[in-house]
Formats: sequence, structure tokens, C-alpha cells
Amino acid sequence: MEFNIQNILVILSLGLAILYLVKKYNPKNENKNCGDKDCGCH
Repeated sequence: MEFNIQNILVILSLGLAILYLVKKYNPKNENKNCGDKDCGCH
């Protein structure tokens, strides 16, 4: 398979989109409620 700049950009865009979706729908919610009064952060 011959790689030119267009193929590299497409693969890079797909990789970034997949990473974005994984981070959006699979978050680590450890520090999500740290702004509330009884979050237990202090």
C-alpha cells in the first residue's frame, strides 16, 4: 500500500476521532464532583 500525504491525514483523523470518542464516553469520573460541598476532596 502506497502511503501519500492524503492517506496519512485520513488515518490520523480517524485515530483522533476514535480517541475523542473513547475519552468522551469512557471517562474516569474520579474528580468529577470536586466542586460540590460534600465531595470529600479535603
